[in-house]
Amino acid sequence: MPSQKVQKTRQNLLNACIQLLDQQDLSQISVTDIVEQAKVHRATFYRHFEDKYDLLNEAETEIFDEMTAAFNRYINQSDNTKIDTANFAAYRLALLHIFMQHAPFVNAMLGANGDLTFENKLYDQIYQLTQLGFKTLYQLPPSVTQKAEFIGHYAASAAFGIVRQWLKTPTNTPDEPAQLLDELTIKGVATTLNELNP
Repeated sequence: MPSQKVQKTRQNLLNACIQLLDQQDLSQISVTDIVEQAKVHRATFYRHFEDKYDLLNEAETEIFDEMTAAFNRYINQSDNTKIDTANFAAYRLALLHIFMQHAPFVNAMLGANGDLTFENKLYDQIYQLTQLGFKTLYQLPPSVTQKAEFIGHYAASAAFGIVRQWLKTPTNTPDEPAQLLDELTIKGVATTLNELNP
């Protein structure tokens, strides 16, 4: 694990890049811009990252790894076991805490000057985790795979939209959007998924 000093330096460089994304497009940001904003030497940057994309990729990977860890913690993927709604709610709350912890980065990357690739990857990750969660919760038969896929995109799009809007108002705690997602899933999507079972 990197030392506290290394972690601080890497976070400083990431924060500098985030600040620049508020002002200009990612394609226009250079390593020189980042080190000047961070008030460090270029050599310091290259001790930690190959280029700006490596910097952003590591931040992305950290978020996605945390999301996967949350899924593995709360969702049982056994074919013979259903998890209860409390665990699924805890899983969603854990995801919201992850997004809140990384809010400046996520907001910057989803903003007008951000990276569409990150947005697509984040949506895909949310969709995949949603699908896995639904399969675990409802153990859907293969015959309804296409319908379940549509419902998965519906749920993932709703979750993505709620998270995106919520992160614009960081004073709100994760509990409010988590409760909304619970209500939408349990009262809306969950009912539909249950009806797909024979």
